[in-house]
Amino acid sequence: MKINESRLEFSFSDDYQVLKFDETLFYKKYFNAFPNSKGIDFLAKNESTVLMIEVKNFTDFEIENHWRLSTNTVKDENVSLDIEMSQKVAMTIACIFGAHTKHLASSNAKELDTYFTPIANQVHSNKTNFKVLLFVEGIKASPFKTRTKTMQLKALKDSISKKLAWLNCVVLVEDIETHKNNSFSVHKITV
Repeated sequence: MKINESRLEFSFSDDYQVLKFDETLFYKKYFNAFPNSKGIDFLAKNESTVLMIEVKNFTDFEIENHWRLSTNTVKDENVSLDIEMSQKVAMTIACIFGAHTKHLASSNAKELDTYFTPIANQVHSNKTNFKVLLFVEGIKASPFKTRTKTMQLKALKDSISKKLAWLNCVVLVEDIETHKNNSFSVHKITV
């Protein structure tokens, strides 16, 4: 299955079910009515793994978005990626739980409800097959060369992990060069 997001194409192996979260009817009809609601870009699952994936592509916009790579930063009404990602994961889980509570009363809830049991099973087990992935493309070394791309990815990962310590999940922060998951590949979409 292929999903396009932010000028990137994600190609998943055939055993994955993939869903664009903000295009689900339950999110649009119910959860989006919640002020400032937000969620991750897409959900993916197979028999052993559940993935929540947020995609940011700063290619050609690296300079104006560089501050978002720092951690625990608020600028005007915007926040750094670690804060945004943590908020999106929490709200996505809340929305999935809401869909679970309404799955008998609302046909719109059924597609999201299919993620409730796999997530609940992963969270309650000692397995680490519930993964939260921030995929950030267009990262360059900091303007003053004080932090390499690898250092920036690690700082984001550590900060998101700390913010999601309440959740039994593995946090990953990758780009095309550092991507290691064999379940899917990522390619830039050229115009």
